[in-house]
Amino acid sequence: MTQETGTKECHIFIESKNKIEKILYRLSSVDNTDHICELLKSSYNLIDGMHELKKSKLNHSNSDCASRIWFS
Repeated sequence: MTQETGTKECHIFIESKNKIEKILYRLSSVDNTDHICELLKSSYNLIDGMHELKKSKLNHSNSDCASRIWFS
């Protein structure tokens, strides 16, 4: 990984979102986890919003950061 400003934070955001995606996938087969899944989706969207904010700040510095999907 490069040492560009924000790269470490972007990596953390991406890794966190990936972990939430895995948890959501695993919980989808368990009954009565709808409320937990909704909370996890909200957390995912908060992290993704922080990631998007970081990317927009990096774009102003001519840097970039990988993006991921939004859960709805």
